[in-house]
Amino acid sequence: MLSEQKKIPESKIAELFISTVQKIWQQKENSSGELKIHFDSSKKQFVAYQVYQIVEQVHNPSKEITPKDKLFQNKQVQIQDNCLLLPVNLKEIINYREVLPSFRKTLQKYYQTEQYQTFLPWQGKVVEGIIQEIHPDYCLVDLFGQAKIGY
Repeated sequence: MLSEQKKIPESKIAELFISTVQKIWQQKENSSGELKIHFDSSKKQFVAYQVYQIVEQVHNPSKEITPKDKLFQNKQVQIQDNCLLLPVNLKEIINYREVLPSFRKTLQKYYQTEQYQTFLPWQGKVVEGIIQEIHPDYCLVDLFGQAKIGY
C-alpha cells in the first residue's frame, strides 16, 4: 500500500525498511551478531536471520555453539559462506514503535532526494510557479502542472 501511496517502488521501500531495522539492531546493547533481512516479494513478508560467524576456535566458551546446541534443532538453520544463519521473528527482536519513527525519517529523506532529482534539470533556468507559502528563510512554490521553463 505504501508503495502505491508514495509512488515509490516496493523494492525501494523494502530496502529502506531493512536498512532502518538493521541500524536500530546495531544500536541495541543486547544485539549479538549481525542481522540479515530480505524481503520475499512473492509472500509480501520480511525474512530475518541472525548471523553467526563460524570459526575454528572460540576464545569465549560461553559463546560456543556446538552441533548439539538447541539452535540446530531448528530445521530452518542454514550454513552459508562460513556463517550460521538462524531464522528469527522480527516482531520478537525489534519494537515496531521504535522502528516506525526512524523509518518515516528515512522515507522522507528518500522522498526529498527524489524530489531534488526531479528539479535538478531545471537548475539555472527561469521557471514560473504559484507561491504557496512564504517563510523567513524560504518560500514554497508550486511548479507542477503550471511549470514552464523560461528562456
